[in-house]
Formats: sequence, C-alpha cells, structure tokens
Amino acid sequence: MTITIRLKDLKKAADICEVGRKPHRIDECAYEFHYKDPKTHESTVMKYGHTMGDKQPLERIYRQAGNIPGWEGGMLKGSAGADMMKIWQAHFPNIHKDDVTVVIHDMYGKTEEDCLDKENQLVEDHKKDFGYPPPGNIKPTKPSSKRGASTDTMFGELFELT
Repeated sequence: MTITIRLKDLKKAADICEVGRKPHRIDECAYEFHYKDPKTHESTVMKYGHTMGDKQPLERIYRQAGNIPGWEGGMLKGSAGADMMKIWQAHFPNIHKDDVTVVIHDMYGKTEEDCLDKENQLVEDHKKDFGYPPPGNIKPTKPSSKRGASTDTMFGELFELT
C-alpha cells in the first residue's frame, strides 16, 4: 500500500505520526520526499529513505518533515531530522512545507533489509531516469546483503574471542 501525505494538509508535523497509525501501525516503510516549486510547478525528489521500528509510527519522517520551514510554531528543534535542513538549505532555499509531499511505501511485515532494498531501488530508478541521485541520496547506501558484513569483519580484526 502507498500513502501520500501533502504537508499542506497538516497543521503540525506530529500529525504525520497519526497518519502512521491508520489503517494499522506503520513500522516498516520506504519513503520519498517531493518538492513542487510553486512558480514553475516542477516536482523534484528531495530524498528517498527507509525506516523501521520507530517509537512512534513514522517518527523519522515526522522529524525530517518537521525540519522544513512553514509549520505553525516553527520548525522542530534538535539534531534529529537535521539532515533534511541541510538538503533544503543547499538545494531548495525557498521551500515551504506546503510545497512538499511525502509518499510512504508501507512495507507492513517486511524486514529492515526489505525496506533498505526498496530505498535502494528507488534511488537506482531515479539515477536511470535522470542520470543522478536525488540531493538527499548523494551517499550510496549499502545493499542489504552487505550491511552487516563490514562490521562483522572489523569486529573480528579488532578483537580476539576466547
């Protein structure tokens, strides 16, 4: 199931967590942030991501969206979601939350590896279509099959188990 959230339809960023409770609690998902320029009406993918096991449903998305200007009472404080602030400052300086849409790919019952694979697929499809990744996906993510391998190898090199 795919859910689309227009941030202009929400009063506060925390409302995203409420969306994540219906029709069931969304704990596993891949997501997309899209910016639509109000002057040119051109839509641009800001970033793709994935999340799993947040305290609140869609908490990571809420934190990132909360770092976009335009919310009643101002943006969120703190470092959680600050990566989104860096993205809009560098690439979308006139952004307002009303110009942003979040697309959530609900992956209910899937693993973190499945969510990461979905994120990687979205980034790769974007590269095929446009020749470059979205601004928020400049650093490549590791395929899920290789995620733990480097940590396990490094652990073995640093510590001797007896």
